[in-house]
Amino acid sequence: MRWGRQRLLPEIGEAGQARLARGRVKVEGVGDVASACAEYLRRAGVAEVGDAVRGPDVLVRAVDRPGAARVTVSAGTVEASAATGADSVFAGALAAVEALKLLVGIGSAASVDVSLVDFDFRAGRLP
Repeated sequence: MRWGRQRLLPEIGEAGQARLARGRVKVEGVGDVASACAEYLRRAGVAEVGDAVRGPDVLVRAVDRPGAARVTVSAGTVEASAATGADSVFAGALAAVEALKLLVGIGSAASVDVSLVDFDFRAGRLP
């Protein structure tokens, strides 16, 4: 069964996967961050993903730029930026996760701001 593991997660379940299957995410931007984010959203089963999506449930603005990788979530919008390389793929993946949480209705509606400079890659978590 496709997406069977996601359906087993109590935070997602059948209802959450159904929301993803109806979900629309507009990904604005070009480059590694936007590409990674769109790819992860498609793999998770989001119905419509791209820059031409009309009436999106979630908007993702992704840019490649110098400096620390950063992901910000606020009021149905996810903003992600990173320099090229591994940080940009990680920022794209984190942006996708935050967009999925908004679609499924889990997590906080409050603003989240994560600088990936603070991420402890060996421990796999923020300090």
